[in-house]
Amino acid sequence: MMKHIKYASIENTYRKEFLDMVKEENKNGGEWVVTEKVHGGQLSIYYDGSEIKASTRTAFLTEDIDFFNWQKVLADNQDKVKKLYDILKSKNKDISMVIVYGELFGGSYPHPEVPKVKTAKRLQKGVHYHPDNLLYVFDIRVDDRYLSVDECSELFEKAGLFYAKPVFRGTLEECLNHSNRFPSQVSQWLGLPAIEDNIAEGVVIKPVEPSFLKIGARVILKSKNEKFEERKAKKKRPIKQKEEIPLSETGERLLQELEALVTENRLQNVLSKRGQMPYPVPKNYFGEVMKEFSHDIWEEFNKDFEDAFDQLDNKEQKKISKTMNGWAAKLVKKTLFSPS
Repeated sequence: MMKHIKYASIENTYRKEFLDMVKEENKNGGEWVVTEKVHGGQLSIYYDGSEIKASTRTAFLTEDIDFFNWQKVLADNQDKVKKLYDILKSKNKDISMVIVYGELFGGSYPHPEVPKVKTAKRLQKGVHYHPDNLLYVFDIRVDDRYLSVDECSELFEKAGLFYAKPVFRGTLEECLNHSNRFPSQVSQWLGLPAIEDNIAEGVVIKPVEPSFLKIGARVILKSKNEKFEERKAKKKRPIKQKEEIPLSETGERLLQELEALVTENRLQNVLSKRGQMPYPVPKNYFGEVMKEFSHDIWEEFNKDFEDAFDQLDNKEQKKISKTMNGWAAKLVKKTLFSPS
């Protein structure tokens, strides 16, 4: 029976603590690559020689799940994944399962020379890639190990899969200094005419050879440009004269950090993992989205501030949580129920 294996979380380059760990554990050497980060929804394909399955970041997909034409995208790519598996199997008969990790994308390309695809479903706003839904693959796991960037690229080429081509190679520092703002290369690679100001979401930075920290985290980074950033500039919160529970200086600072994470971009990325938004929106949908959005905010916040938050007294913690939930709920309601 196939086991779902979640792809590694990708850390933001602004997380100094993570970069410090990379350097302290001497994981910053060797050659690194920069690839374009595509704005879509994760879709991976599993194959064990007999059964083939598709999955989102969190679970396998079944026929009753509406996830941006995933059945079509799987059908378009399954023979290519099988070919990739056969190539690997011919070199090592002991392998049992291959996972090709990728990003489902597309569904919009507003250019007068490019016909629309009526059956396509648009995943994300902000970047235009292709009028149809396609798959952009970026990594391969063979049983319990990930392949190198160069091994992946060679296999993707041989299998005919559309993949994340390195746009720069160098040291970690050189890759960190690479711009995260440039015209998206994806539509060009797909042979489409250019759209003006079609800026990429950002970049992914990783070593050519897969690497892991002692805590088990994979060494892989992302850098989104300001248009797609999931955090905003912190604002000093005006203190009301009659606040029942005044916050300490630390509490105020932590609340500002949380507020910076309550963004439209973060919410849109949460929604993209759920698939096509139902219409009309069912009653339970708001609660489900709120739960996932809040979880995502707290997960990012806790990477840097969990210890400081735990040291606050219980009343302060409750007030901060309640305030953040209010901000999140307001944004979710606006996104789900306001006419676009």
